Amino acid sequence: MIEQDMVQQLFEIFNNVKSGIAIFEPVDQNTNFIFKSINKSVEVIEKVSPEYLIGKRITTAFPCIEKFGLLEVMQRVSSTGKSEILKAKLYTDKRISGWRENYVCRLSSGYIVNIYEDMTEKKDLEMQFFQSQKLESLGILSSGIAHDFNNILMAISGAACLIQMTPEVQPFISDEIKQIESSIEHAVRLTKQLLGFSRNNLSQASYLDVNTLVKDSLDIFTRTNKCITIKENYCDKLPSIKVDSTQIEQVLLNLYVNASHAMNNDGILTINTGVILNEVFISVRDTGHGIPKEIQHKIFEPFFTTKEQGKGTGLGLSSSYGIIKNHNGRITVDSVINEFSEFTIYLPAVWSNSLKRDVITSSVQYGKGTLLVIDDEINILKTIISMLQHLGYTVIGAQTYQEAVNSYSKFEIDLILLDMVMLNKDSIKLFKFIRSMNYSAKIISMTGDISLSDDFNEIINECNSSILKPFTAQKLSEVIFNVLHDIK
Repeated sequence: MIEQDMVQQLFEIFNNVKSGIAIFEPVDQNTNFIFKSINKSVEVIEKVSPEYLIGKRITTAFPCIEKFGLLEVMQRVSSTGKSEILKAKLYTDKRISGWRENYVCRLSSGYIVNIYEDMTEKKDLEMQFFQSQKLESLGILSSGIAHDFNNILMAISGAACLIQMTPEVQPFISDEIKQIESSIEHAVRLTKQLLGFSRNNLSQASYLDVNTLVKDSLDIFTRTNKCITIKENYCDKLPSIKVDSTQIEQVLLNLYVNASHAMNNDGILTINTGVILNEVFISVRDTGHGIPKEIQHKIFEPFFTTKEQGKGTGLGLSSSYGIIKNHNGRITVDSVINEFSEFTIYLPAVWSNSLKRDVITSSVQYGKGTLLVIDDEINILKTIISMLQHLGYTVIGAQTYQEAVNSYSKFEIDLILLDMVMLNKDSIKLFKFIRSMNYSAKIISMTGDISLSDDFNEIINECNSSILKPFTAQKLSEVIFNVLHDIK
């Protein structure tokens, strides 16, 4: 009776432990193993009934078990009697996929016991953590590259502006200057895409034309995707939208890239724009393999991906969803297997003349006064000084903290142009020094990096105005004119 109670208790333990337990009988001269018994955890982990497994060879029930490495371990344990651990590995076949860690031992009867843990959830969490770390690192790297790249563009843009401002030269090379300016604009857009990976990306919302935004994003995409046929259907006379162009371009590019992967870089990508009631929409439709109905509700979840292991982070669509939601919009999906997938973005329409006001071209504002320009990049410093001299200002340049302090203490300065990214955070020290000398000092911050840390952003917010590199002489003249004349 006592033995029966013990057996019953052991059976209850067998069926209630979280670990999967399977008992095998060796066959085929210890080269294969037949399922003799499994506990309930095996049923749950492997999503099978006992009837499906009992009596089957392990190689039949799990056809990729040899590739997984467990069959070899079981054969060795069956021969030597020494228990072994097979550390966590990913098992995948047509029926099931998951991470498993196995402990294999041999009983006195010769039967083999496999006790294993389902490590899938733990591994998924680890993967999410590693992906977030990689994205953070990418953001830091992107920010640094973008800053340096914008400084290079600043030097080129400044030189082009100076040529434009030289009457005796400009007429002969006006077309070439326009080509340079166009190339700089393309480079700036690419840099903004790079900065889309950065942390603390500042929102730069403005009134934009939807069709222009879509065309610009397609222009970037088609440079590296020339095998896809693109059909564009634009609705005329659309209302404007107020958005961060960099973020919306990031969303569109992500949808284009996903579509190209779904079509194996060979198919038809159709873009439509239009307006329904008070929403402007952009639809992106591909002729790819489609998305199953049962997972369509999951595709905007963080880290969910339909791509193969290592082929995607599962962050693209969730990031896109967040960006559109932050713009008070929405994004939907419609798909049929082996026919198409279509993502549609809806954004609030702006029924006003705001767009026209945003794109009005202003003239260059000439002026007078003494300006102090502080930048530790000598080529950028020289370029800005030349631009300002052409605009009529007396300009003093400083490349270091000490040079700036000496110049500010020596001369009567009407306005300071301060680069935000200097060695040893000298820009922060200089701002505090200048404001300690004159709390009303007029300061304009300059930066090629829109993803600065909080301490820099606090300084930028306290400046009278700010300007992003690269900038034109016209833009610079407008910002300076407004600050000098207290125009908000």
